[in-house]
Amino acid sequence: MISKLYDQLSHALRDKDFLSSKPGEYQQTVLDDASDLIDHYQAVIENRTGTSLGDVQTRLESDLTNDLRNAASEEATQRMVRRSIREDRTPNTYDLRLGQLETTVAHVFLTATKPFRNAQKLNGYEAFYNGATNNIYLNMDPVPPPSQASRKRHLTQVALHELSHAWWKAEQDTMPVESLTASTETQTYWKEGFAYYTTQHHFDDLTDQALIPPQGKRKQYELFMQHVIRREGQDVLPTIPNKWPELDKKHRDLRQVF
Repeated sequence: MISKLYDQLSHALRDKDFLSSKPGEYQQTVLDDASDLIDHYQAVIENRTGTSLGDVQTRLESDLTNDLRNAASEEATQRMVRRSIREDRTPNTYDLRLGQLETTVAHVFLTATKPFRNAQKLNGYEAFYNGATNNIYLNMDPVPPPSQASRKRHLTQVALHELSHAWWKAEQDTMPVESLTASTETQTYWKEGFAYYTTQHHFDDLTDQALIPPQGKRKQYELFMQHVIRREGQDVLPTIPNKWPELDKKHRDLRQVF
């Protein structure tokens, strides 16, 4: 049933040209450039951190739906566990089926609507790292193509930020139960704060490109992490992926400030 629903939704969205499985010439050029930069900075970051980030691939966002279909069972299981914890009971088959359904619909909706939600981009490209697939997904629409000179700067920023997320995953020994129960806002402060801080202050010397400072809410995430590091010391940075629930109890006041 879930597979049938998934196929119907995906087919309907493709009919509306929301999903494109074949990259155009410009998309392929940018994808190739991004892949080269991500491969380069992955090696540099692994050398800097002493941590393997695994087999990180660069993909178009239009590939996300099929990729996540293969990883959906893992996320559906997390949804199942999250629901049962919230209701203080043992997970059951209904939880799993509902989790699969929610995951399927959410993934298709995300893929269809993200280009519109990202219409107001600052840097010309939008990307995100997905831990379930260990891929970095690049979305280029509907932003006008920037010049080739600025493209390298923008894609360098994408590479460093998304590889920071990959570093988070690589450092995480096990997924804390708080990852299933903490609010989305709390997790966003820690995960995005980690990535923006790392890009701007820990990996910035790995490139000769002038990085673009985050703006708006993204700047708040960076400032939040700056103050955590200021209180705890720089050595805490690689431990944050495992210690963030504990650290959040100590520094919850900072989330009220930023």
